Amino acid sequence: MPTLLLIGPLPEPKGGISIHIQRLGRLLENDFNVRYVDESREIKPGLYNIRSKKLSPYLQLIRSADIVHIQSSPTVLRCFHLLIAKLLFRKRVLITIHSIWRKSASEIQLIKLVLKLADKVITVNSDISEKLGLVNSVVQPAFIPPVLDSEPDLPEMVEKWLEKQKTQSRKIITANAFRIELHEGKDLYGIDLCIEMMRRLVHDKGLQISLVFIISSLDQAGSRLEEYLQRIKEWKLEDHVLLTCTSLSFVRLINQSDIVLRPTCTDGDALTVRESLYLNKPVIASDVVVRPAGTILFKNRNLSDLCARVISLINDRGQTHNAIKQGNNYRVFYKNLYYY
Repeated sequence: MPTLLLIGPLPEPKGGISIHIQRLGRLLENDFNVRYVDESREIKPGLYNIRSKKLSPYLQLIRSADIVHIQSSPTVLRCFHLLIAKLLFRKRVLITIHSIWRKSASEIQLIKLVLKLADKVITVNSDISEKLGLVNSVVQPAFIPPVLDSEPDLPEMVEKWLEKQKTQSRKIITANAFRIELHEGKDLYGIDLCIEMMRRLVHDKGLQISLVFIISSLDQAGSRLEEYLQRIKEWKLEDHVLLTCTSLSFVRLINQSDIVLRPTCTDGDALTVRESLYLNKPVIASDVVVRPAGTILFKNRNLSDLCARVISLINDRGQTHNAIKQGNNYRVFYKNLYYY
């Protein structure tokens, strides 16, 4: 059985890339001897992490692999893995570009140069391919359907909170963030926007709704979380908004939701959006990138437009949000991708 080495972050914490790598490994475990190089900030027992700075086991993992699939985000790591795997060990190397939104012009040029060494480049949307000037790349969204039966139950605290909201006949709105982060001075994941939306819709419009906003990792942003929690308290939204940093299966939370939000001010190909569509849940997302068919768009950082979209769904004004069922055979796709 050939050995496939997947390089990139793995849960915990959970994020779009880490969940994709985890699902991809499970999808192909009967076809490949799957190994990992983890890049997440949390070092797990029994799993090699590049942050351990131990070079010998890293080189052994590269040496023993037949195929190396790099899904790193930091440019320096992406280039390092590619140079080691291709130039030092002459391996077949594939690289997935999930996003380039924080890359400087010099980094973009470096990425373009180094990508020429890869046997195959995958981008999660055509916009990335165009910005990098790639002509032979494969565009493939970073989505592999979840297997709900294999997903862990939601934490008891979250389950009880949801039950309480549902007993009061409130619609459940959910959103998530990998961490609290700023982009051009604005909250990247739109946490502030969601809290302000709730104040307007609950207090001004009298809607019976609740919001669950999950943050995967604080990553030294605890003070900003406290600021948001204080805002929720001052605006008397504690009974309507659950903002918490916790690890859970977000796809299970989506399954219990009425509406899903993706109010990011920049994005790649959001797993949250595709999972919502897959589960036939209406999803409202910012118009910062091309979204999958079926997504309800609102103008980026426009609170009034976001509120209008939510009100429209609550009032059921004929919005179309049918599931976009995925016809791809993902296992066959990736097996072919690795060999041809």
